[in-house]
Amino acid sequence: MKRGLIALLITTTAALGCSTGTKTYKVRGTVSWKGTPIEKGQIHLYAEDNTTPPASAPIIHGNFEMEAPPGRKRVEIYSQKQGEFDKTMGASKIYNDIPPEYNSNSKLRFEVQPNNDNVLNLQLPQ
Repeated sequence: MKRGLIALLITTTAALGCSTGTKTYKVRGTVSWKGTPIEKGQIHLYAEDNTTPPASAPIIHGNFEMEAPPGRKRVEIYSQKQGEFDKTMGASKIYNDIPPEYNSNSKLRFEVQPNNDNVLNLQLPQ
């Protein structure tokens, strides 16, 4: 009985310790490149002050939806285009045709508000 209680206490404490405790809020929106919705890609939101974990979501037919911690974010956009078939790899190459100014060198910013009404619509290039 005593061992069972100790095991329960340890399990409960471990489960509580695993939570980041970071509250997240819904962010949804659209992303287009040169007037056309991005068919398949990724959007990433990184805290400018690095105090909260990043948030990411797939972009499908120009639309995305994710949960993100509140605060000012740096936005990165990537597309996933299918290239030529690589015989060595036995698969088609995947490449990103969005330039670095919208991903690794992005100056795009967005403020996630502490509510579930966050909308981010991007028409690139800006």
